[in-house]
Amino acid sequence: MKWTNRGHEFDKIGENFKNKQIIFYDMAEDTYHLFNRLQRINKNLIAAIVVDGDKNDEEICAVKTITKLEFASMPIDNYIVVLCCTNAANYRAQAHRQAINLGYKDGESLFYYDTFEYYYLPIFLYYSLGILYFKTLNMVITTVCNLNCKGCLNYTSYNSNKHSFTLEELKRNVDVVFNRVDFTGLFLISGGEPFLHKDIIPLVDYIGEKYRKNILRLSIVTNGTIIPSEELVKCLKRNNVYVQIDDYGRSIESLSKASDIEYILNDYGIKCEVLRVPYWINMDPVDEDGVDILAKVNACNVPFTGTKSGRLFGCTYNQFAIEAGLISVDNLDNESLDLEKISDKRTILEMQMGYSPNGFWEFCKMCPGHEWMNNDSIVPGQQLGK
Repeated sequence: MKWTNRGHEFDKIGENFKNKQIIFYDMAEDTYHLFNRLQRINKNLIAAIVVDGDKNDEEICAVKTITKLEFASMPIDNYIVVLCCTNAANYRAQAHRQAINLGYKDGESLFYYDTFEYYYLPIFLYYSLGILYFKTLNMVITTVCNLNCKGCLNYTSYNSNKHSFTLEELKRNVDVVFNRVDFTGLFLISGGEPFLHKDIIPLVDYIGEKYRKNILRLSIVTNGTIIPSEELVKCLKRNNVYVQIDDYGRSIESLSKASDIEYILNDYGIKCEVLRVPYWINMDPVDEDGVDILAKVNACNVPFTGTKSGRLFGCTYNQFAIEAGLISVDNLDNESLDLEKISDKRTILEMQMGYSPNGFWEFCKMCPGHEWMNNDSIVPGQQLGK
């Protein structure tokens, strides 16, 4: 989306969020992560939880529960309602209808939990509490990798200048980011292959010591071919790092140590997941002359933001393409925000939500698009010649 009123794009919807608390309508099992996320950010955000049945004097994680009748008597001007019902269509429809009948409005004061979490939450937190919250932030610590995968999302095969960022560069970047950003749902350390970085332990310790309270999930993704040292495992444990272990299956069967890594991490009580996917989306650049670039960007809607050298990139694939030398950029200010110079949190929020100076990123001209619009799939982990 192209900026038309930079720093004020969300002021209208933001007015609906000022001085509001949240009422959770029901608590389905798959909505607890949103509840826990809000509780970690501010324990006063959630005013009450509407429960089914008779009056319930119990609390859920120190939040009072109320009946539907009590919900109907609460002043609607003080709250927004997030429908966290089960997936049973009839029950969801009934809850939605009750809220509408009470005067709550869709997209203003009434939201389904998934829409609220994945779109409106950063806007709500800024305009209600002045908190700048990022859903995800990715930091590449090295472009060096021991694999050379076809269709690598970091465009490793195109990068002729692979290198690791220094510890001081990475620490400075993290400092700049968290001087602006109050919380991030996910802070992902990635590569290349991050386990190859010689200073990964002091880096993780630095992030953990200074900013762990600002990060709801601190995570590292590895390609599953390198057994971490005992020292690194202990570092991951003390900083409560979640590890995503990619397993590319038959493509690198002789190299994969994913199951061994999982066993070691489980033995130390470190949360981890082995990710085995049947296919990758092919993000290799394409020639798309004549395509309506703005329509393409709006259809793509990539949800991933990245950071490098004190800058915020609204699309990680654009960032990766620049780093790999796939595209040359004359003015980085058209592709990212310099967080040392930009202090207005609303502008930073807007870039996270998809706004940019031109309405698109330079790489959009040759990008095939994210999974919502890209049906070109490839086998994971196929190796190209070095």
